[in-house]
Amino acid sequence: MIFFSGYHTVTQPKLITLRDQLLAADSGLATRYSSVLKLSTIITGSTSSSWELYFDPKGAAYYLYGALLNSGAVVFIRQDKNMGFATALHELTRQV
Repeated sequence: MIFFSGYHTVTQPKLITLRDQLLAADSGLATRYSSVLKLSTIITGSTSSSWELYFDPKGAAYYLYGALLNSGAVVFIRQDKNMGFATALHELTRQV
């Protein structure tokens, strides 16, 4: 799973909400999928994260996967390297 954080100063609240939802006990991520998921983040700047980070100062990966810098995105890459799913961050988080 690749997280495109976009401009993290804009998208940080959504990233925090998404992180909390993924790590919640009722999400099922830790028990069912932790052995098969690799969480990575591609950012356009510098920030801290609880998973692996890649820096993309020119936005090349964002362009490649169609992620917008102003909204960020989450992209699932299958084992065969094809895109399995993609969505903007604001479309993925639940309203709490």
